[in-house]
Amino acid sequence: MLLQNDTDYQDEILKNIIESNQDFFKIQFDHCHFTNCDFSSTQFLSCSFENCSFENCNLSNIRIKDCIFRDTTFTSCKLIGILWHECRQKSFTLSIKFKETVIDYSSFYKLDLQKCSFEDVHATEVDFTEANLCKCKFNNTNLSGTTFIHCNLKKADFSTAVNYQFNLSENQVKDAIFSLPDAIQLLYSFGIKIH
Repeated sequence: MLLQNDTDYQDEILKNIIESNQDFFKIQFDHCHFTNCDFSSTQFLSCSFENCSFENCNLSNIRIKDCIFRDTTFTSCKLIGILWHECRQKSFTLSIKFKETVIDYSSFYKLDLQKCSFEDVHATEVDFTEANLCKCKFNNTNLSGTTFIHCNLKKADFSTAVNYQFNLSENQVKDAIFSLPDAIQLLYSFGIKIH
């Protein structure tokens, strides 16, 4: 199946589609399920994904300028290098669930992510600068090199996350949950040495 621009897809099961390095615009996906698809380095411009799921898909380096993601789940996907802040979500909450997915080198700059969840995610060097992550759960998520600057992390759950390190005084962290031994890394920004 080849995707067509300026088309609505509803209740579709899309399997084994290889559309890498393509340009798509004004496509609306509603209640669609993508399995084993490769959209790497593709541009989705002004597209909408509502109540969709992606499983075992490669969406690395896609462009998502002016796209909408509502109630979308990514399971066992590669989502490397995506600039999520290019979405049209700036005035409302991005609603995505990431499960067993790689989101390395992606950016969520200034996005409202209160309705996002991260479960068994590999998130190396992801940029969450100025993001609202209030009540987010980072279950079994590797946050190595990830940036948290001027974020709302109130009630965020890092209890099973690993390799996180950020400056507590640069973020809102009231009622956030951390666990040992990883929480000790949060003291480094204060120049504290622990032996």
